[in-house]
Amino acid sequence: MPLDCDANGDPKPLVTWKKDGQILQQSNTTTNILITDIELRDAGTYVCTAKNIAGSVSQSILVRVIRCKYFLVLYSIEFKFDL
Repeated sequence: MPLDCDANGDPKPLVTWKKDGQILQQSNTTTNILITDIELRDAGTYVCTAKNIAGSVSQSILVRVIRCKYFLVLYSIEFKFDL
């Protein structure tokens, strides 16, 4: 399941992804994360923060994993920032 954080700015912002307060990824070149092999433990609050000298902006995403006997429901979220 991809989570996209389309962050733009000059200078290019540093994008930090956290899940439940733990840093998953920091990059000024990669702005998305990919959750593979979804499990119940992947549910939680994911936060994308884009930061440069002009400021910072964050967006949180609540990911719920619903497991049923015959299927798994996934959500893909995309949002954009301009700094």
